[in-house]
Amino acid sequence: MVESLSASVVERITEGRVDIGLVFNPAPLPSVEIRPLHEQQLLLISSKATGKHRSSKSVQLREIPRYPLILTSRMNANRMFIEAQLAQLGLKPQIEFEIDSITSVLDLVHEGYGHAVLPRISLSGHPFERSFITRPIVKPKLSIPLSLVTSAQRPITPLARETLSLIQKMASRVLFLQKP
Repeated sequence: MVESLSASVVERITEGRVDIGLVFNPAPLPSVEIRPLHEQQLLLISSKATGKHRSSKSVQLREIPRYPLILTSRMNANRMFIEAQLAQLGLKPQIEFEIDSITSVLDLVHEGYGHAVLPRISLSGHPFERSFITRPIVKPKLSIPLSLVTSAQRPITPLARETLSLIQKMASRVLFLQKP
């Protein structure tokens, strides 16, 4: 089992070092098969402790540049998606830090160094999960797919096929229990 950013997981699949990946927003490649599981809405994530958050229940996309953001590096598909959506409005994000670890991004948000744009499931299991304020990004609503990815170049083993089936069943239960 490997935990990494989506692009790294897909790279390991194409190299034959990983059989199955659970990734956000995978880029279509001839070397991988993508099985979409669920759309995940992107949220603006802030620390409760800083007291700098607004009391609104949602945040409009055009407001995102007002927030100092802690995002993954530019080559990350989610980061490119966020920047592309803002560019359509003639806007750019205010990037404070680029960190290629979701746990570290959330740690910095918790400490008050900025805000993050991530799906809710990114908070699951984080030690400070309850100390964040999450607000959906609206107008437009930003969503990214969560997908299972396998190699299109190697046959799936019986064990991998059963594992895929188990992951799909478990993911359905877990993902639909997430708060909206």
